[in-house]
Formats: sequence, C-alpha cells, structure tokens
Amino acid sequence: MFSKGDIQKVYEARKLRLVHPDGRFDSGGRWYPSDSENADRFTLGIRSPSRSWPYSYMVAARTRRHVARLAEANPEFFARELALAKRVLPA
Repeated sequence: MFSKGDIQKVYEARKLRLVHPDGRFDSGGRWYPSDSENADRFTLGIRSPSRSWPYSYMVAARTRRHVARLAEANPEFFARELALAKRVLPA
C-alpha cells in the first residue's frame, strides 16, 4: 500500500526530529509508545525504559524497521504520519 519512498519520508522526518513518535512520558521521564505507535508490539525484545535509559522505546520507534512495520500494521496512523512528514520535510 505504501511505497518505500513513503516509508523513507516518515523515517527521515523522525530521524531529523521534525516528527516525533506518538507516546507519553511517565513521572520518571521514561517514554512509552501509544497503542497506535506500538506496531506489531515492537517493544518486545527492546530494553524497557529505566531512569538510566528513558528513551529506549523512542530510539527504536525512530528506526526505518519500525516505520516499515508501522506502515503495515497501522495504515491509518501511518497515513497521518506521512502527511505530517510531507509538510515538515524540505522539498
């Protein structure tokens, strides 16, 4: 449904921190993904956030692999992310 170019756009926007993964911070400053962002339960096998490593899930959510899985698992959410990436990336 989505092309490799679409996946690349969202990946680049996240890599450049122009678009951020959807999630929340807890009171300890640890970041957790929203249900929409947790494509194919990507957090399995990734180190759980701790006070020493609060962004472990966020770092994983900025990878090309995660963005590709997100496009397959949650196309509606990915379409919104793609539209946002197209708006913020330089032409």
